[in-house]
Amino acid sequence: MTARCPKCRDVDLESADGRASRLRRCGKCGGTWFPQDEARLEAVAGLLSQDSTIRPASAVDQKTGLCPEGHGILIRAQVEVEDPFHLERCATCHGIWFDKGEWNRLAQSHLLEHLDRLWDPAWRFRFKRTEAEQDRRTRLVKGLSEPIVEMIETLATALREREEPLKGEAIAYLEDQLR
Repeated sequence: MTARCPKCRDVDLESADGRASRLRRCGKCGGTWFPQDEARLEAVAGLLSQDSTIRPASAVDQKTGLCPEGHGILIRAQVEVEDPFHLERCATCHGIWFDKGEWNRLAQSHLLEHLDRLWDPAWRFRFKRTEAEQDRRTRLVKGLSEPIVEMIETLATALREREEPLKGEAIAYLEDQLR
């Protein structure tokens, strides 16, 4: 059976050379099929890293396709980065389809080590929440300074350890002081 590109649908995928020979690429759209059992991430990094551009919300990212291994429709996961995009994975063989440039986007956001988790809604929720907390802290440090943010964090830790009525009274006192 000839593996077809999930996005172009009428183009046969070509095998990559060398240590990453289990990868298959589309000569038309530049996408790459990454089999689940391809364990040599360092071998494929060089091959995929040359694809540095992806257009967010591009037509190729807006559609999914069929598994090149013949297992049916690929399932999508939205990757929540600055310009979100979708990755597609086969529910049966767990191979992943990378549109051109998506590998680099994942590497830049340090998500490559969490590939399988991208399809887990609970993990994605926690990741998004953690990222939002880090963004908030960065904005506070920029506006207030690191020492002041550290004092706020120390105060929050101390109040968290107190009984509820006293904690509420301390927060009300702080609010009064800020007026």
